[in-house]
Amino acid sequence: MNNANYNKEFAFARNIIQELIKLSEKGLYSIDELSRLGFKQTQINQLAIANTVNLLIDSEVISIKNSKCRAKLYSEEKIKELILSQLKKDNIFEVIEEEVEKDSEGQLFINSINLIEKYRGVLPLVQYLGLAKYNNNKRIFYLSESGKKTCSRKIKTLKELEKDLVAKKERGAEAEKYVLLLEKNRLKNHPNFSEIRQISDDNVGAGYDIESFQSMDSVKLDKFIEVKSYKETKTFYWSVNEIKVARNLADKYKIVVVNYNKIKDEEYQPKEISNPYIFFNMKEVLKGNSRLSDSDDLPQIQGESYSLHSKHLW
Repeated sequence: MNNANYNKEFAFARNIIQELIKLSEKGLYSIDELSRLGFKQTQINQLAIANTVNLLIDSEVISIKNSKCRAKLYSEEKIKELILSQLKKDNIFEVIEEEVEKDSEGQLFINSINLIEKYRGVLPLVQYLGLAKYNNNKRIFYLSESGKKTCSRKIKTLKELEKDLVAKKERGAEAEKYVLLLEKNRLKNHPNFSEIRQISDDNVGAGYDIESFQSMDSVKLDKFIEVKSYKETKTFYWSVNEIKVARNLADKYKIVVVNYNKIKDEEYQPKEISNPYIFFNMKEVLKGNSRLSDSDDLPQIQGESYSLHSKHLW
């Protein structure tokens, strides 16, 4: 997984990037030390600075040797180019493009509320890279000319979007049936075979789609599967309710990620993630959202979800 966390804040004010490059020229400081020095010089949130350092490491602007950060002496233009390239590698622009809309005058803008809910740290990145400009009067982030070129996906009409939503729902249902069949084939001789079932249609608030058994030796249902599928965009959304259930069920909870394009391939095996709450380090992710917590009273907010992507999955 990447070092940078797109669900958390980055730091771009007060020439912090240039300060970090200058401080790490000689390779004297660790990430924590560099973040503390950056905070002392700029008074910017230290966690945001650390996240920015990690982004620079991902983008190969800063290298790590013997736990020390050493910056490559690139121009600001080159640094932005490398960060942009990293965002593309991480499929962040697929998420951004999903939130590009047209106003009444046909101008392209980013639905900033939706984008912040998915990746709260991305909008400042988009601004820093010069891909969007903020209109103070309308309080809207309009795409710049370079932003329009980068976010080149065709903006769909409402009818096209509705059609896509229907198709996506159908693909999701098909993926669930596919995983259910895999489970039944795997456990076809289980004494309690009849208990393996898909519950998503009957209990939408369960936080998972399928009840099954981890092994032939399991006496009680002990495998609870949430099915996530994708076709083009290698990203899936995990709701807060599902996250809460996953935390409580721990190793009994699995996310099965299905490449919809391969479900008819007999040799294909979807990726199964055991205890995804730990795998995706959700305790830390939740700390980045002031409306949520990792406590026992984690709210069940069905309307909010986290956009997840991991290089381990594809």
